[in-house]
Amino acid sequence: MFYPKYEKTVDGHEMTWQSNYLGHFLLTHLLLPALEKAEKARIVIVASKLHLLSKSLDLETIDDAKKYGFIGFAQYNRSKLANKRIRSTFLSTMPELCSTPSMRRRSMGMR
Repeated sequence: MFYPKYEKTVDGHEMTWQSNYLGHFLLTHLLLPALEKAEKARIVIVASKLHLLSKSLDLETIDDAKKYGFIGFAQYNRSKLANKRIRSTFLSTMPELCSTPSMRRRSMGMR
């Protein structure tokens, strides 16, 4: 989801960023101990080809509209790029949580 106007959550983060990335990252982080103990557990991260339209991802300024200029759709693209990057991290650090053996061998477009 994306918000066309710049808004901050009660936590102080830009809405699209928190909705599409931070919330999912936190939930996954909190569930990791249970996922690692479970016999059959998977982490599903939804991305989009629109991440290709994002030229950069600066985590220091992601919430600051004054530094990068806020465009809702561009923020959506950045959030999807972040999802793609965290998926690559999960693939490389926790291959047992990847959905299939073939996915464990793929870089998912990230190198």
